[in-house]
Order: sequence, then structure tokens, then C-alpha cells
Amino acid sequence: MGLKSLVACVGGCWVVLAKLLAVWN
Repeated sequence: MGLKSLVACVGGCWVVLAKLLAVWN
């Protein structure tokens, strides 16, 4: 697992969290 893969995973997680927060609010 390279650094790019790790960054992509973290970035994707933040996108999902942002969508969930938008739904809850």
C-alpha cells in the first residue's frame, strides 16, 4: 500500500463523513 493509496482512502473517508453530516443536518 503506497502513500497515494493511503491518501486516497483517507480522502474518500472524509467525503463519506461529509455526506453523512449533510444528511443528518
